[in-house]
Amino acid sequence: MAMVSHEYRTPLAIIQGNIELVSYGELQQRPIEGVNIKAMRRAVDRLVEVMDTALHQSRLLESVGGTAWRQVAVMGYIEQQVEAARVLWPKRVVRVECGVGNAAVAGDLPLLNTVLFNLLDNAQKYSPVWSEILLRCRTEGGMMVLSIQNQSTLPLQEDGDVLFRKSYRGRNSTIQQGKGVGLWIVREVVEQHGGSVALTCSLDGAVQVVIRLPLAGVER
Repeated sequence: MAMVSHEYRTPLAIIQGNIELVSYGELQQRPIEGVNIKAMRRAVDRLVEVMDTALHQSRLLESVGGTAWRQVAVMGYIEQQVEAARVLWPKRVVRVECGVGNAAVAGDLPLLNTVLFNLLDNAQKYSPVWSEILLRCRTEGGMMVLSIQNQSTLPLQEDGDVLFRKSYRGRNSTIQQGKGVGLWIVREVVEQHGGSVALTCSLDGAVQVVIRLPLAGVER
């Protein structure tokens, strides 16, 4: 991972520099930065974040131990990742229904970001472009309950639990590139944070992923 990160950084730096040049040129003509430039900027930032996170994702293969954990405000965490999704996929509608107040969870923020971003990415990737992605969040019994729902392009034939296996790709993934590790990473991170994750699909093709994470400072 260190080698991959090193090799990625030079081309990413070049891309980032050229985005800045293009942005500067556009701003000379228009005072507001264009949507395409914002999307490119966010995409590069996301790649840099992924590489940095990957460097310490060896924790997935060992006990995290909570040494890098801190309190993460649920609302801020959700808003940040949803905003990133809206910039990257401006044609997609992401609706948020969240009533958690000042609730927080304890965890490693880069890894938790990976969880929510992977789920939002899957939701937009495997649903019609005209359909909305619905994110709901609430607290229940000392847990944060976060659900992401989307309309699947193809009915899921697999059991939800199977899709979380490493390198397993569902039938509707044949139209998209990938290695089948996204949901596996989601489950590994969530379980190491003391939570659980489940995926269900209704007869009308609605897919829902539900994550449960312990609230910070709540004894169970």
